[in-house]
Amino acid sequence: MTRSRVVWEQRDTYTVISFRKKRDQLEYREVTRQSGIYCDMLEGTFTEMAGFYTSLLLVGG
Repeated sequence: MTRSRVVWEQRDTYTVISFRKKRDQLEYREVTRQSGIYCDMLEGTFTEMAGFYTSLLLVGG
């Protein structure tokens, strides 16, 4: 995964999409997509998709 996108959905869930850059090109292709993710599941989902430990920092809460 070289890029990711987290999209907030109106159902108060998130869709997490991971992308990988095509070799020698400027384009990215979608690798995985997981929908219906709740806020408390984001960190674990992102860690699983990225393949390494991640943590999310709560700001202003």
